[in-house]
Amino acid sequence: MSRGAGLASLLFPALALAWPADLQQDVAPGREAFARVASVDWSLSDAPAVATAEWLAASGELLVEGKQPGRAHLLLYAEGKLAVWTVRVGQSRRAFALPPSCPKLVAREGALEGTVDSVACLDALRTALESDGYLARELELTFSGEVLQVQLRRLTAALPKGLTARYVGAGVVLEGAASFADYQRALWVLFRESVGRVALEDRVEVSGRPDAGPPPELQEVAAEPVVLPAADAGRKAGGDAGALDAGSRRKTAPRSGADTRGP
Repeated sequence: MSRGAGLASLLFPALALAWPADLQQDVAPGREAFARVASVDWSLSDAPAVATAEWLAASGELLVEGKQPGRAHLLLYAEGKLAVWTVRVGQSRRAFALPPSCPKLVAREGALEGTVDSVACLDALRTALESDGYLARELELTFSGEVLQVQLRRLTAALPKGLTARYVGAGVVLEGAASFADYQRALWVLFRESVGRVALEDRVEVSGRPDAGPPPELQEVAAEPVVLPAADAGRKAGGDAGALDAGSRRKTAPRSGADTRGP
């Protein structure tokens, strides 16, 4: 078994989930890895046949169990804070390649910066960020109004019934009423349909007790590398309020905190 570094800072308050993940964790098939986290209210794997997580309150650690070769994403929630971890089980790292359709982006070690000004760039970047080249905190992206409108349409179409999303000022507002399972689905949608973290205002009224397992569609995910789509983002986090208009731009939340990519 291997132990990860202290990772409490990887649960981000009031930030919407988005590609890429907040942390990358390696674990061998049939083995376990441990990470120190202040607390975890619940965790969810999109590929439970590949990897799962369990909060060990007695030791203040998150146990990540690798089951069989593949890739999984863990959604972690604690006291209003959210994070997504990529877990590689017996898998090598995937290198990042800057898409040719994104001429206004600059990629360097530990930072991806620039402007996403076309849907072609957005879609190519979303796919590229499924690699292991960057963590969420390493992105500083600006999105054109046209791109944001496309992202919002995709996000809205994928949300469970009864929930809506809209851009306001520096971030995204998620609101409505939902069961706990649908709330979990909505959080996955935010991650899958978004690129670059922005401020999140969570106004969802959640009913029901936490489920023992993932939503039904996630229980059927095959034990193999998981490929999830995405699209979304915003002006600069912490900016002024006001509805987003088609001519405005947004930035992802600025990088903060010291993270790690694995054990």
